[in-house]
Amino acid sequence: MLLVLCCVSIAGAQSGISVKSFMELTQDLDARVSYPELDQNGHKCALVKVYTTESNFSFDNGLLGVTKVIHKPDLSEWWVYLPAKTMKLKIMHPQLGHLKDSEGGYYYFPSPLKEATCYYMELTTAKVTVVVEEERKQTGFLIINSQPEGADIYLTEDGVENYAGQTPFQKKLTYGSYNYRLKKSLYHDEVGVAVVDNTRVEQKIVLRPAFGSLRITSTPSGAKASLQNDLRSYTTPCTIEHIPSGQHQVSIVAPRYASFSRVVDIIDGQQTELDATLDARFATVTINSLPGATIKVNGQEKGRGSYSEELGEGIYDIEVSLKSHRSVTRQIEVVAKQPQTLTIEPTPIYGMLDIITNPMYANVTINGKSYGDTPLSIEKMLIGDYEVVLSKAGYASVTKRVSITEGTQSTIEATLPQGREMTISSDASGDDVIVDGTKVGVTPLTTNLAFGKHTIELHRAGKTTKADVNITTSGNEKEIVLAFGLLMPRWSANVTASQKAVLQKLIDSMVKVEGGTFTMGATSEQGWEAESDEKPTHNVTLSDYMIGKTEVTQELWQAVMGSNPSNFIGNQLPVEMVSWNDCQEFIKKLNSLTGLNFRLPTEAEWEYAARGGNKSKGYKYSGSNDVNSVAWYDSYLSSMTHTVATKSANELGLYDMSGNVWEWCSDRYGDYSSGSQTNPKGPTWDSHRVSRGGSWFDGARDCRVSCRNSDYPDDRYITHGLRLALAEGEEPETPDEPEFEYKTYTVNGVSFDMVSVAGGTFTMGATSEQCWDAESKEKPAHQVTLSDYMICKTEVTQELWQAVMGKNRSRFKGDNLPVENVSWNDCQKFIKKLNKLTGLNFRLPTEAEWEYAARGGNKSKGYTYSGSYDIDSVAWYTFTTNDSGTKPVATKAPNELGLYDMSGNVYEWCSDWYGDYSSDSQTNPQGPTSGSYRVCRGGSWRYYQRRCRVSFRDYYSPGLRYEGLGLRLAL
Repeated sequence: MLLVLCCVSIAGAQSGISVKSFMELTQDLDARVSYPELDQNGHKCALVKVYTTESNFSFDNGLLGVTKVIHKPDLSEWWVYLPAKTMKLKIMHPQLGHLKDSEGGYYYFPSPLKEATCYYMELTTAKVTVVVEEERKQTGFLIINSQPEGADIYLTEDGVENYAGQTPFQKKLTYGSYNYRLKKSLYHDEVGVAVVDNTRVEQKIVLRPAFGSLRITSTPSGAKASLQNDLRSYTTPCTIEHIPSGQHQVSIVAPRYASFSRVVDIIDGQQTELDATLDARFATVTINSLPGATIKVNGQEKGRGSYSEELGEGIYDIEVSLKSHRSVTRQIEVVAKQPQTLTIEPTPIYGMLDIITNPMYANVTINGKSYGDTPLSIEKMLIGDYEVVLSKAGYASVTKRVSITEGTQSTIEATLPQGREMTISSDASGDDVIVDGTKVGVTPLTTNLAFGKHTIELHRAGKTTKADVNITTSGNEKEIVLAFGLLMPRWSANVTASQKAVLQKLIDSMVKVEGGTFTMGATSEQGWEAESDEKPTHNVTLSDYMIGKTEVTQELWQAVMGSNPSNFIGNQLPVEMVSWNDCQEFIKKLNSLTGLNFRLPTEAEWEYAARGGNKSKGYKYSGSNDVNSVAWYDSYLSSMTHTVATKSANELGLYDMSGNVWEWCSDRYGDYSSGSQTNPKGPTWDSHRVSRGGSWFDGARDCRVSCRNSDYPDDRYITHGLRLALAEGEEPETPDEPEFEYKTYTVNGVSFDMVSVAGGTFTMGATSEQCWDAESKEKPAHQVTLSDYMICKTEVTQELWQAVMGKNRSRFKGDNLPVENVSWNDCQKFIKKLNKLTGLNFRLPTEAEWEYAARGGNKSKGYTYSGSYDIDSVAWYTFTTNDSGTKPVATKAPNELGLYDMSGNVYEWCSDWYGDYSSDSQTNPQGPTSGSYRVCRGGSWRYYQRRCRVSFRDYYSPGLRYEGLGLRLAL
């Protein structure tokens, strides 16, 4: 070391210290990585590197204090460690004093110091006396950048190579030469020498790839390809990127093909091509048999009547069976590329049957096939159960069932009746029953009526009602119902006189529609305007029912509900701005007031009535081919709704079934079938409800009798209203309230309920009711078998979380709100504490347990959402919360097991790692053994309905917290 002895004075200079410059060193990591220091609160300090050639400085910053000061004479620097957010620094020297032009000797930083950040301050002094000064070393910054970034840098200093950091890299070094080495996975090492001879020396290095890619194609495609020492698998055709250069063994396998293996060379920066042809190890086997025969291969059913499949090499057991035949079993050997065609027919098993009737010569029909007249003897009849119908003109048919057994003679003897047993009833009991002028009893009365025409009268308190009936041999009617009035309300004690007047007007105006068969859909008179959802046309048979003469008026709605939601106000205007769900509430209250069973018409009932029922004249619109005569629509002076019944009526005396307002129907919306139907009620699932008839806002095309419309059941429009229907004799529906059994647990004074879930087998994933909403991650659907377990009735509440954890991190606060903003890891800590407090083994449900419970377990009704096809009845989601946050648990309807909020409110963490589904059947699956994400289920308050479906899957990092994530316990 060179020492210089000298005495220097600067004549005439004013004594003191000045700050020449101050700046933040954004790339310097000494405070964060290389040389960090912690303040009294355990946080990393800011580091101010003070450059000066002088020594004997002292530093202070007031109340916060200086954490540490290090003198670096070789760098001519003082390293001053200060707590983050420090605003000032006092610099003092025994000879030079303190800072010039400063308040109290403090330098005030431009902004508060940041945690773990380096700063540079250069000082100048006016007068310096040096007794002994070490020669100052010259320094400069070495900067190394690489493409790509992130390479590890090793520097050799004093003959020793040490790790120095990653690119982009910067470090202050004394002048000299430095050997460096850059190292990065999948790239060649780069070495060199950097000469630091300036204040900043920069090196830019492009790393050379030590990898290539591999393109694999195969015949057949879709094979599984893998590389040795690579746990992943790929499906051909595929391209595998970033493979280390060198030789690699590739294996390709596909079911029923010989495996393929080859070593390939991967070259730096190049793509290697591999095209593999796999050797087929199968043959086509075709089996022909009798129509309807069941064909099984190795115990698994493969087809009926005939079957053809490519089978892999091996021995197979073939079994062919058919009802009433002896099964045949055969063993075959399949040799690769050698097809086989086999005919295997089971042997029939016969018995014998004699049929005798009184009178003779009755026609015999067995399982729908005619066999001739009695007496009849069948010598060869396949064993099994048969339905035998015996019929003769002028007599009632008789149906018998017979079982034919092998080699046994069976006999049927029957007498055909000359009349039919009928029940005569009315809307009350005790009415006198007169048949063809003779009193035969009182209602309800069951008696035998001979075939032919009869006059039936009922007498009640001086009143008489009668009907002519024809008892035929071909009919299957069993009851004759007569009434003294079309509808006889049973008024509630709560109905007021003013309500009764309005409701009686409704009752008196109901129109009876006699049942019949009609063609529903896009019939010929609908022309080119018919749309695809009106097709195919199909025959529909309806029973008698009643329907409102007009649409429900605002007067009627007000009388029942006590309010009027309509946009266009007027007593005799149709009510509008009512959703399908609103209509259900209205009808429920209406029925409680009248004791009747009003309802929305089915879509088929609506169209049949709009067409004019059995009086139909085949009009395009309801009552006419001239839309202007029967409908208020957008081209006919219509800027709003109009008073009901001011246009012409249709053939049944019904008004406004074309135009004015769309009329809600009871059905869910779905595609038509070409098959004939009787009293159809629409599909069992869909998120939309049907409305019919067009409105004042729509064109004539929408007013046609076959036109269909659909909307969500909670939608409200100024174009939508309703018309009432009911069937005579229907009683109001009184659905049983489900009863659920819960087991209660208590921890720290807070109770919660658990539900027992009986184990069983179910189909997990994208089942049919999930429809087009189902996503690829819900597929394939697969069979899962679960053991018994328990699951919490509700999501974990904030009250329970607080009782266990002593704190509540939820955004939306409330004891009965679900806890949220909790990660999967947080849930594990909560469960660990809960189990310590209770001595039990609570846990998160597996994904399979969650979905089975959400579907209703072994009580499942196959709903789209947990407990219903109607999401609004069971879930808090974006449309029902208006994005305003979580809602109290158990305020929507439960599912079949009595579980609440399994659709919506908050996502619920499951125990599983997330992974793709397999098509294999599974028992008590636990999910993948590892992964990056954990499964969560059920949707939340901030998402749309498709995420609330029982099969929808989502996943998040186990450390993630947000206000839509909560949990439900299992045991």
